[in-house]
Amino acid sequence: MPMNTPTILLYNLDNPRGAKIRRMCLSLRLRTALVPRESYGLPLGELAEGAVPEAPYDGDGFDDEMLLIVNCPGPLLDLFLQAFRRQKLAPVRLKAVLTPTNREWDSVALHAELCRERQAIAEGQAAHRKGQDGELGCSSPPPRKCGRTGTFSPPGRPPPCWSGRRCWRSGCGGWTTQP
Repeated sequence: MPMNTPTILLYNLDNPRGAKIRRMCLSLRLRTALVPRESYGLPLGELAEGAVPEAPYDGDGFDDEMLLIVNCPGPLLDLFLQAFRRQKLAPVRLKAVLTPTNREWDSVALHAELCRERQAIAEGQAAHRKGQDGELGCSSPPPRKCGRTGTFSPPGRPPPCWSGRRCWRSGCGGWTTQP
């Protein structure tokens, strides 16, 4: 399938619920494709382009339902998510958009990352922590120290993976990871 066609890749949705989601996508003119377990080893970018694996994936898979949204402009993505509510379909908990960062990952790596993020959100923590070398585990700007309180905050708005609160102590308008 051409890379510029809005597409939804469906994992573990070869069932009546998946059929409802595919019908919903059809009304929005979104292409859908079921991803078989044999294709879990392909990079997501190749999978989105319709590549078929030379050898079937034989590693551990996963049984969770998951969606990968490919080349879907914002307004169409909003309509897609609203359609779940309109159709009274329970949301698929694991959803991702194909990005330059994740396009080289395989399906199992994407699933693991989405599960880590979901767990971190449930625990009220940041999904990405500083690594051994002091680097953030994401593309966040480096945090800056608030001169008045000593708390750390990134400049401007926080990136999506930053789970902090407004620094209210000094009025610096930054974001802090401390309470």
